[in-house]
Amino acid sequence: MVTFRRYLAKAGIPYLDEQGRRVDFHSLRLTFGTNLVLSGAHPRVVQEMMRHSDIRITMKLYADVTGLPFAEAAAALPSFGMEGSHLGGPENYPLKIGNG
Repeated sequence: MVTFRRYLAKAGIPYLDEQGRRVDFHSLRLTFGTNLVLSGAHPRVVQEMMRHSDIRITMKLYADVTGLPFAEAAAALPSFGMEGSHLGGPENYPLKIGNG
């Protein structure tokens, strides 16, 4: 960590930012995991690349939810029942009930 902090100082990167977040090995892993998720990688691939034994560790601890595209995900949903929509009406998106 001493060498790592020295490199941070040389690069002009503070060890602690104004929000109290640290730059350390785990913050680099968090960035790596979050960027994999944002790239669209399948969660199982992210889990394997991060060498986690449990997908819950990957998704709960190593995917920063503040960087996830919630608005884009909501915007990608079909617009059921909206007449004049470029996606068409509900007949273009039949609802499936049960396992079918």
